Amino acid sequence: MPPRSEDIPVSTLKIKPPPNRSTTQNGALWLKDKHETDGAEGLWRVHDDLYDLSSFVKSHPGGSEWLELTKGTDITEAFEVHHLTTAPEETLKKYFVKKAKVKRNSPFTFKDDGFYRTLKREVMGIVKTLPKQVINTSAFFTDLLLVGTFLFAILANTYWNYWLGILAGFFLGCVTIASHNYFHKKDNFRMYYFNLSLMQTREWRISHVLSHHLHTNTIDDMEITMNEPILPFLPVDKSPFFKYGYWVLFSIYWVTAFHLNYLKRVIYIVKGDTDLILWYDFVPYTLPLAMYLVGGQSLLASLWMWTFIVFVASFHFSAVGLNAAHHHPDIFHDGDAPRSDTDYDWGLSQLDAVMERHDITGSHFLVLTNFGDHCLHHLFPTLDHGTLDLLYPALKKGTDITEAFETHHLTSTPGTLLKKFFKKPAKTSRNSPFTFHEDGFYKTLKRNITNVMPNVPKAPADRSKRIADYLVAVYIILAILSAYNRSFTVGMLSGIFLSLTAIAAHNFFHQKDNFRMYYFNFTLMDYNLEPFLEYLPGHKQILVQYVKMIISPVVYPFIFLGSFVRCNIEVILKEQEFRMILYLPFTVLLLMMVASGGDIIFSAIMFFSIQLIGSLHFGAVGLNAAHHHPDIFHDGDTPRPKHEMDWGIYELDAVMDRKDITGSHFLVLTNFGDHALHHLFPTIDHGLLEYLYPTFLKTCADFGIEWKLSSQIELVKGQFMQIAKVKPKEEPPRTLKKIKYL
Repeated sequence: MPPRSEDIPVSTLKIKPPPNRSTTQNGALWLKDKHETDGAEGLWRVHDDLYDLSSFVKSHPGGSEWLELTKGTDITEAFEVHHLTTAPEETLKKYFVKKAKVKRNSPFTFKDDGFYRTLKREVMGIVKTLPKQVINTSAFFTDLLLVGTFLFAILANTYWNYWLGILAGFFLGCVTIASHNYFHKKDNFRMYYFNLSLMQTREWRISHVLSHHLHTNTIDDMEITMNEPILPFLPVDKSPFFKYGYWVLFSIYWVTAFHLNYLKRVIYIVKGDTDLILWYDFVPYTLPLAMYLVGGQSLLASLWMWTFIVFVASFHFSAVGLNAAHHHPDIFHDGDAPRSDTDYDWGLSQLDAVMERHDITGSHFLVLTNFGDHCLHHLFPTLDHGTLDLLYPALKKGTDITEAFETHHLTSTPGTLLKKFFKKPAKTSRNSPFTFHEDGFYKTLKRNITNVMPNVPKAPADRSKRIADYLVAVYIILAILSAYNRSFTVGMLSGIFLSLTAIAAHNFFHQKDNFRMYYFNFTLMDYNLEPFLEYLPGHKQILVQYVKMIISPVVYPFIFLGSFVRCNIEVILKEQEFRMILYLPFTVLLLMMVASGGDIIFSAIMFFSIQLIGSLHFGAVGLNAAHHHPDIFHDGDTPRPKHEMDWGIYELDAVMDRKDITGSHFLVLTNFGDHALHHLFPTIDHGLLEYLYPTFLKTCADFGIEWKLSSQIELVKGQFMQIAKVKPKEEPPRTLKKIKYL
């Protein structure tokens, strides 16, 4: 029975609600509703035209299933979004029958000069140059996850080890998400990996691809409907039970989501909907069969371990999927006031209904296994997840990237390429005082450094990589040994190596994407240290002024853990989105548990002790590295005159290097060393910076710029003085004057 009309949320987009909208709705019912509301008259509707594609179904390059499913519905969004070139439009014209009699049951538009079509044209130009290797990498990751799922499931059953079962469940959750990359495309075998989860590819092609992707966060979005009333995402009246009881129910729901989905499908089949039975419905059983045949356990035991693995996978999939991009108070949900309810560019609707995660974007593996780069994926779902990162230049417009462009490109080639994409001068002045004049300090120094770089040896950069690899390996080994030997001394040493790893990893995330930059995420750290440590000069109560000098070292051990707790509180309060990367450090805890023989309590105590030690070391090094000393410029102090606001000069005003760190590759890499040169040329490996000093010092002398050099002890003392500092410096940094070459 259709739900009562008063139970159906009112669409602020003026979408006519599906007659059968309810929690028990499946893909077939959703499509049946579309037949009633879309005005397609048994044909295929695109915009206001009707087409008969019956003779084209078997020839459809994307596979016949797409057209078989959508006959009798409005496929405007699907047609626009799944075809990047204009060739399908020419093909479509051959099958035109007549104009539709009723207007579309959708507010979304695709105007030629609108956002989405403009973006699509720009992306099409980029797609032609996309490397095929990234697509192959996605396939490799997905296949590897499949192998890992079977391997750990068999091992879990063989040794009857629930920790291995958890690992198998994690892999199954990841392969389920990764396979989602493939059922947006034309038919292929990897899309069937999805069925290992007990969910079904065709059902998800309807509920996810045709419903959720094209009608995101509207009353026509099945992924909204199917989670109601347990997860009522639309802004409607909710009973106190569902408004607050969600916090109790959600974990149970996440664990059972796969099984509930399977059970719903079975119920429909029992009721006579045999069309839901497909050959790949037997794919899920290949996993318990392999466990039973290889594991040596009884059939009942094998089925139980498999059920446990699916529970874990379901929890992982739901925790990631339901917190990936769409459900946050700042994101549009039908019921909120929309941009427009009659002329709403579809691309803009997707941007309104998606929130991206900065800690997922940039990593091919994390994007593939965490529904990453979600905005671009919604806009261009047929493109492989591995290619989406390359599309950001077309999407990220409207920001001033002057400093980033100047400092991340040493040669003139990017500047030449940039000219090809010139549109028009900006209408307003830059919201930045910094300049990059051709005859100014920074550009002169950059030219000088560019001339030197070909003569700089490459070996130190390779040495930086080896040092970082050794550090992370030693950290993990020591963490495992600390749990195995129950030694807090070893744990303390592990904490120091954790901090050294994080600092060394900082060298790599200034560079192009690489796996070593993710070593940084073994910490629990976030960045915002205010109000505990206030470095900018300004009014501070006397008690606060001096007490914070005392408590600042006490803050250091809790930088990692405190930030982790705060982030999770903000996630619970929905002040920020769920970020899976926050939980990467716990992979080490899992290894420690195995090493300790399953002693969860001791392993957890040791793990957090290691994090505290690592945080103490990181805080002591990082917060005393280069920036916080009364002689260093802080916003609030009197700045240089406007004509001296060269960006490079400003960086030297805001940095003080340490003579007892400079000169040692290891110390520079693990102590934020050679900090001035690192700020000026962040993409250059720390191991190469020492070779730039002769050129750097000569250019400083030519421009009369003072390079501040102190000691670690002086910077530690200076950090305390800066915290207590109230009165801004009245004297600006020294006026430029040619000085003797050092």
